[in-house]
Amino acid sequence: MKKNMFKMAGISVLATSMLAGCSNGGAATGTQPEAQKGTETAQKVNLKFYYPVAVAGPLTKVMDAYVKSFNDSHPNINVEAVYSGDYNQTITKVQAAVKSGDMPDVAVLSATDVLRLQDIKAIVPLESYVKNDKDGDAYINDFFPGLLSEAKMGQGDHLWAIPYQRSTPLLYFNKEAFKEAGLDPNKAPANWEEFSAYAKKLTKKDASGQVTQWGGMIVENDTWIFQALMMQGMNGDKQVGNQDGTQVKYNTDATKNAINYLLKLAKEDKVIPEKLANGGTLPADFVAGKAAMIYNSSGSLAFIRDNAKFDFGTAFLPAGQQYAVASGGGNLYMFKTNDAKQKATWEFIRWMTSPEQAAKWSTDSGYVATRKSSYNVPTFQEYLAKFPQAAVPKDQLQYAGAWLTTHNNADVGKAMQDSIDSVFTAGTPVDQSLADAQSKIDAALKPFKK
Repeated sequence: MKKNMFKMAGISVLATSMLAGCSNGGAATGTQPEAQKGTETAQKVNLKFYYPVAVAGPLTKVMDAYVKSFNDSHPNINVEAVYSGDYNQTITKVQAAVKSGDMPDVAVLSATDVLRLQDIKAIVPLESYVKNDKDGDAYINDFFPGLLSEAKMGQGDHLWAIPYQRSTPLLYFNKEAFKEAGLDPNKAPANWEEFSAYAKKLTKKDASGQVTQWGGMIVENDTWIFQALMMQGMNGDKQVGNQDGTQVKYNTDATKNAINYLLKLAKEDKVIPEKLANGGTLPADFVAGKAAMIYNSSGSLAFIRDNAKFDFGTAFLPAGQQYAVASGGGNLYMFKTNDAKQKATWEFIRWMTSPEQAAKWSTDSGYVATRKSSYNVPTFQEYLAKFPQAAVPKDQLQYAGAWLTTHNNADVGKAMQDSIDSVFTAGTPVDQSLADAQSKIDAALKPFKK
């Protein structure tokens, strides 16, 4: 989501102060999560919960507080929260745990890990739990449809995960830099051409010709952001892969347009750095004034909100042929254990994804509140009224397509990553780079084709 498409791009989040009655680790004051109360049992059920944080920071403390609140309100269940690194580190630990037989009971993992987890037979489909809940259909239908797409991929007509820490990439822009450059601080660039024009006005150099403020920074070596550019280069279609996870359309005109757009910005307009930007440090570069605009995850919103010393705005990513982004982030997965643990895990998942908790997590982190009803939670409405930038990720979901999800996703992501890197660092011709990458992708997916 950061070296490949399967890790949430550019997430750099620091937890925030709790707002409007949301200062404890549980649900907002005055509200009661919809989570189902635990069935009384003679013996406490112990669960192990792996969760990633893409950057260092106090989000671990926030998550630990959530788990403590759950445990305090569910005396027959004890969840042990285990911080497991970033997304790549977490899936690596999970795979090792599956082999050793000491797997977690529940984990937040990338939405794109769903096929990998099915292939190693680690996770449990969830529709039976939904069916057994009297409000199960209403629960699932309350999630934004675009966030459920990856959870339904793969074997059979199953629901394999529940959306949790989800995001879209955003355009962040420095309103004070806009004013200084003679631009309207309340009007973000709407398309690629406007982004280039704005960035030229916003790029600043010192007397020696060194850039002191880039017009923009884009994580060129992040295939999650790059997928958005690919989709923007299409006309109506947003499908980069197929539902079975066995095909990727990479060697296309849309991909060529996306790479050429970045090359123009970096090498012709010279308004973004030629050196590939690091998604993890990009929010810090933005708040330090090193760039007037950045493409970055909505998961960075809380960090930027709490650290920027200037007024800033958020907007949809500028359009190419169309507005388009890929949804990103992580889902909650249930692992194959035993009946008692799986029932307790479902109870934990329901609690963690209640409207109140989803709203609180969005407030504390910047991730999208995944449920429609979260936007009716009074404290969240108050927050959005005070901080309207936080509403943009949800509004942009109307233009979101599925995050590219495949079997053998590590090799597929590396082929795409190497293709982009080779163009920027080695000067490989774009056509050759795309053809080479497509050949590697097809080879990686061939064993999974029926």
